[in-house]
Amino acid sequence: MKDGSQVSIICFIGDPFDPPGHERYGGGHLFLFDLGRFLIQKGYQLTFFTRRNAADKPAFQRLGPLCSIYRLEVGPPEELEPAAVGMYLEELSVAFDTKIDSLNLEFSTMHSHYWIAGEIVRRFCHKKQIRHVHSVLSLGRLNCEKGQSVKSPVAALRDHAEVKIFNAADALIVVCPSEYADLKRLYPEVNNSKICVIPYGVDPDVFYPRPEPSSDFVRRQTYRFTQGPEPSI
Repeated sequence: MKDGSQVSIICFIGDPFDPPGHERYGGGHLFLFDLGRFLIQKGYQLTFFTRRNAADKPAFQRLGPLCSIYRLEVGPPEELEPAAVGMYLEELSVAFDTKIDSLNLEFSTMHSHYWIAGEIVRRFCHKKQIRHVHSVLSLGRLNCEKGQSVKSPVAALRDHAEVKIFNAADALIVVCPSEYADLKRLYPEVNNSKICVIPYGVDPDVFYPRPEPSSDFVRRQTYRFTQGPEPSI
């Protein structure tokens, strides 16, 4: 890919600009933030897509010349558990397709995170012939192996979707060798030649809680998004 390419990062269970360590937020979505910052520093045009999880958040924000975020208004504007978000799969898929069609952008790559975004992006990329990179984050069959109910509606929906996502994506990203081994063991019907082990780029020695409230976090952190690519040395 060349500088200026249109890239999107999609995750419907976490907003990359929410402060970690606050309410339900753990810190996994900080990876989305850092990945986005890295891509922008390399000169890519980046568009985030997530679900609007708070009534006071705008549906759209421009965060500098190379970055924007769209928050789809699907489900209640509040934080939901991932399983609850999964029940809005069809509504999110329609909203995602409608929004992208209205933007008139040509994405070179879409990077989905977690199975909900993965299935929505899989459908879209199949129609548009766009490169699809998927970060697994967790495995439904591993959760069931550890005791999660296999009879819930979302568990069956997830399992069916995961097999399709894992086989259709151009690249599958797991974060450690054990996750790679679990994927191969629990999903024998999946082509494992596309799996890449890429650890999170987070240094635990400097990982610390961000300030609250979230509006202050966004105001100060998004300053970095206005800077554009770093100069060549």
